[in-house]
Amino acid sequence: MICPHCQQEVPDGPDCAACGVVVEKFLARHQAAAKLEVSVPKLAGVNSQPIPPESTTKAERPWPFRAVGDGVWAGLYAQASRMLESGIALNEALVLMAKHSRGRAAQALAELRNAVGRGASLAQAMAADPVMFPEHVQALVQAGERTGGLPAVFCVLAEMYNLRLQTRRRLIRSCLYPFVIFTLSFFLLPLSKLFVQGWGAYLRASVLPYGVALAALAAALWGLPWAVSSLLGPLGSRRFSAGLPVVGKLLILRSKARFCRHLALALRAGLDLHAGLRMSARASGDVSLISAMETVIGSLDGGDTLTDAFGRAQLFDEEFMLAVSSGELSGRLDEALDQQAQGSQESFFHRLEIAVQLLAVMVLLAVYAYVAWSIMNEYQNILGGSGAQLEQLMKEMGGTSGGELDQLLKQLGGGSMGRLPPELQEALK
Repeated sequence: MICPHCQQEVPDGPDCAACGVVVEKFLARHQAAAKLEVSVPKLAGVNSQPIPPESTTKAERPWPFRAVGDGVWAGLYAQASRMLESGIALNEALVLMAKHSRGRAAQALAELRNAVGRGASLAQAMAADPVMFPEHVQALVQAGERTGGLPAVFCVLAEMYNLRLQTRRRLIRSCLYPFVIFTLSFFLLPLSKLFVQGWGAYLRASVLPYGVALAALAAALWGLPWAVSSLLGPLGSRRFSAGLPVVGKLLILRSKARFCRHLALALRAGLDLHAGLRMSARASGDVSLISAMETVIGSLDGGDTLTDAFGRAQLFDEEFMLAVSSGELSGRLDEALDQQAQGSQESFFHRLEIAVQLLAVMVLLAVYAYVAWSIMNEYQNILGGSGAQLEQLMKEMGGTSGGELDQLLKQLGGGSMGRLPPELQEALK
């Protein structure tokens, strides 16, 4: 027989003696890929080429340290899609967007316009500025240029940035109430010091503890993950985080939603399946998924279907495997991945809201404990100050030591005014 993979004549059998590929699985994979090609629009005569398996470019800056916000990019990519669909040339669209943009975005668009004017492709021009145009954006634009679907790619990028912006806003809204309660507890409790002792005492009693609490919170959110990553390495820290009770499930759902969404976008843009898998894994931010993706690609090269390849790697749950299997058989893998991304996203938000509610309860308990401690401390200070003033009065009036002061207070409590020294009786009158 003729091996469908290496095209060499080999003896009949389930696998090829020359390259080792399982013939039946190899043919099944290519039949599923052929069905997928029908659902993904491509320009006739254009062959998609995979992007390099590893990227040497700089990573996108984490939020909130990005020079240009996600909302700005969502608007720019949406405008670019509309302009290209209306017949405006790419160079002219870049000129218009740079003219009506500000700051770092205007500079990046002007550099794109200059590079494209010198004959470079848009993806090549974006590769020169990976901070503004990360790897997944370059890959999708490259696929759009090859397939002639650049307006659709810009529309997809606009949706992606808008979804990321909405996700961040929803997360901030969920955490806003516990943070407000946390902040008010430091500034309302010592408010009496403002009227009694002045601004200096009030600021020392409120701002200083609040700053220490914020520093501890920042160390817990950023310093602790950095320390774990330094000790265990990226892969070890990821496995450690995935094993945590609440945080682990949230991280898994977030990486799964990102991976499914980016892979669906890559397939719609006409990106090669191998390149789409690599790009989607890196866009998910999950180092364990990135390290296992080459195993998946190796299984695909060996003739496995995408479902079998994911099953061998044991990366996802049964719900994901069922969605991928049905998507391959129906030729609508991108739609199945979109549904998985949406389901994972909703489950992520549901669990996040529950976690935030639990966090709010913990914050309230901490606030109540802080209030109780502040009241007790203030009460002790009042009693201590009154006792010190009375002892000083006793010394000035010829009284004795502090041990007899306790006896004096007992006499005051018992109403034995006649047993007090005459000087103190006169002072109390």
